[in-house]
Amino acid sequence: MKRVLALFLLLPSSVYADAAVATPKAAQLYATVAIHGTFSGRGRFDVNLINGPPGGGPGAPAGIAVSSGYLAALNRALPAAVDDTIKQHGFRRISGAMGGEMIHLVREAEGDRYFALEVHASPGNGLGGNYGGLDVVTRLRSLQRDEEIPNFGFATVAIGAEREAPRLLREALGTALDTSLRDFRAAVHRPIGEVELAFELTGLDAAQRAAIADPIAPCVARMAAPVEDQPGAASAGRVVRKLSFRIGRSDSTQTAATWLDWYQALLPGLAFIGKGQGCVEHTPLAGRTASIRREGRTLLVTFAH
Repeated sequence: MKRVLALFLLLPSSVYADAAVATPKAAQLYATVAIHGTFSGRGRFDVNLINGPPGGGPGAPAGIAVSSGYLAALNRALPAAVDDTIKQHGFRRISGAMGGEMIHLVREAEGDRYFALEVHASPGNGLGGNYGGLDVVTRLRSLQRDEEIPNFGFATVAIGAEREAPRLLREALGTALDTSLRDFRAAVHRPIGEVELAFELTGLDAAQRAAIADPIAPCVARMAAPVEDQPGAASAGRVVRKLSFRIGRSDSTQTAATWLDWYQALLPGLAFIGKGQGCVEHTPLAGRTASIRREGRTLLVTFAH
């Protein structure tokens, strides 16, 4: 179940560490807020069933010892608790709709004006498993960035008397939202690096060359979750994509060199031989193996003849 609350204004200091840098003084930040799911008594089953071994994984755990009355109280209180919590974080309810300025993309550390906040009660984990029935997850997304800014707010609502449900729910929501905003601030301030992704065309026929230009090269580029992805310099022998990536986006110890190591190691497993998700599947290069080597700041992909 999804419920959309009204449009909200944000204080720049809610999202950015330095409000004076974030936006011009007269600028306003906007956010839509959506609530997904309901609380339940299911146990936490945070496993990967999609990429796990054949034959299935572990069995689902036992449910949570929680009364149906308490769950009903939490679900009744959820919209108001979200409203109260985000107001405490600088959100202010308004009416109306966002303007067309959303389509203006940004890549600087600050300057976003349009956001979407998602609140999930007892969500799935995206891998076939699920979080617990009393777990709450928050994520903040900028509507002006192609890249996903990692932020994952998580908390578990404590069990108490039915009359305590609103207070305990607000406490959990506050913990989760604090984490989401902190992670967002940290991630957008990471430095940006650049790399070229090149595909060797020698020995390939016209259909294979066309497939590399589209859809293979853009698909492989998207795997890097880039800040920006554009065609590189034209060449008769290569298709090139120029990627901008955020260093240390989800790992503060990451450097440009270790990011390249990560991306180079990722390519053969997911881009070319993944479970139904390879970028070459259903193209004239399906079934071909690919080698990846580094040439300075370029990753060169060559398909076996």
